[in-house]
Amino acid sequence: MLARRNDAQVVMAWEKRLPNAKGYELNLKPVKVLSNANTLADDTLLMNKVIEDLITNPQPEQYLWSYKRFKSVINY
Repeated sequence: MLARRNDAQVVMAWEKRLPNAKGYELNLKPVKVLSNANTLADDTLLMNKVIEDLITNPQPEQYLWSYKRFKSVINY
């Protein structure tokens, strides 16, 4: 919504871990996440596709697949 409201260019940023623990490589790439349909639903689908392509295409082994995003804080 912010990109559409401000006619802003969205930039995807990610880091690639270098071999032998030599640090990281920062990557920036302008991406198209505003659909031609001008709807939030279509923009969201396009944004999710861009993220999916980033994870699966260059190097899927670089993605942290096992993070606990929805971990419960209440223990019964």
